[in-house]
Amino acid sequence: MYLSVEEARAMNAGLLADKTDEQMERLIALYSGMADEYCNTRFEPAIAGFTADIASQIRLPKGPLLQVDSMTCQGDTLMQGMDYYVYPEKGLVTIADTAKYNAKKRSLHIMYQYGYETVPAIVKKVILDLIGLDTQSGDDSWAVAQENWDGEYSYQRNTNKTAEDIRRGVLAFLDIFKQPQYKPVIQGYG
Repeated sequence: MYLSVEEARAMNAGLLADKTDEQMERLIALYSGMADEYCNTRFEPAIAGFTADIASQIRLPKGPLLQVDSMTCQGDTLMQGMDYYVYPEKGLVTIADTAKYNAKKRSLHIMYQYGYETVPAIVKKVILDLIGLDTQSGDDSWAVAQENWDGEYSYQRNTNKTAEDIRRGVLAFLDIFKQPQYKPVIQGYG
């Protein structure tokens, strides 16, 4: 979870006062997962494995890349800085000399970490806003565009935006964190 119950209550105590801690934890977990899925990443360090063919350049499928923990090729452990080089800003790994390995399919195994070291504040705010939308689901006041009290009560419903449109608008604040869904790029066979 990217936001603790205490942080959520401190950031918006009035709106969440009627929720139990257990309900809050479920909502935070739900919307943290939604943020991960929307951005195609994790906002905490995560471990992933990738198996590829031997190639001089390999783009890892998950990002942003934090570090490569290990790389083995046909039973040999490769050493970073000698046998391979890591370019975290590009999510790339390059192998120094592919010619010394037999060109076998899927014989390169990479264990790496991706995600973010700390949860950005905007991610916490988006999760809190999504929880707020969830708690307002029975309240149609967000859909009211105009109210009049001249004699009789009347209002005009805002039919331009649905709750899903509003949710997508809130998630759009995370666009700067969106990771492309790469198909692994493998270039330069030995």
